[in-house]
Amino acid sequence: MGNDGGSIPRRVELVREKQRPKQADKDAEAAARWKHCQLSQQPLRQPVVACDLGRLYNKDAILQQLLAKKSRSPLADHIKSLKDVYELKLTVSADSAEGEHGGSYDKCLWVCPVTGLEMNGRHPFSFLRSCGCVLSDRALKALKSDTCPGCNSPNKYTGDEVIPLNPPAEEVERLREAMNVRRAERKASREGKKRPLEGNSQEATTSKTARTSSSVKHPSARDADVQRIAQRSVATDPAASQVFKSLFTSSEDAKKRDHAHWVTYNPFYN
Repeated sequence: MGNDGGSIPRRVELVREKQRPKQADKDAEAAARWKHCQLSQQPLRQPVVACDLGRLYNKDAILQQLLAKKSRSPLADHIKSLKDVYELKLTVSADSAEGEHGGSYDKCLWVCPVTGLEMNGRHPFSFLRSCGCVLSDRALKALKSDTCPGCNSPNKYTGDEVIPLNPPAEEVERLREAMNVRRAERKASREGKKRPLEGNSQEATTSKTARTSSSVKHPSARDADVQRIAQRSVATDPAASQVFKSLFTSSEDAKKRDHAHWVTYNPFYN
């Protein structure tokens, strides 16, 4: 402890300080979000889909989630069908080799098609809901054209058309509110289209009933038609010739004849 020819101890060696908690490796957390499916925790492989909250999934994991009735993950409870996810169009980096898991784990597999930035969590990325192309936010700010550089489709790079990937918690709440608004608008639009169709079907049914009722005659009218047909015969028809009338047994010539007519067969004479 001094004066003994030894070393003098420092304070850190005499006083035991409280150990600070180890901070999680931010790079490892980013790799988990950007390289792994949020549901299955498996490495992302094509086809990759994203939801309205900007989370990344393997499409087969979403299919298993939808087919499962009891063991559904609460992380994807907002996904009710495949219409609630968007299949992403990802640009593969030139130096990433296709391997067993769709590419090298150490190297980033996907990049921005405009700036070439790696999609590894260090740079913010977003996707377009209309076409599913994935671009870096730096590219979205620099774009001045109205067409997507990935697929050349017309797009708007503002508002709800752009969904950020793996956003922070405060951004997730905003995306959830926007998602609920869009779904409510779609539901109201479907109901609005359904009501005119129901009205047209009712009008068609009413018109068909009216035509059917008009075509069906009253029993008294049918009886009158039967009586008129029964009273009318060839023998009393003024338009029929005498030769034509003689072919029938109701004519006067047929009553006087004692043999069958050569044209018609009359069983009364055989």
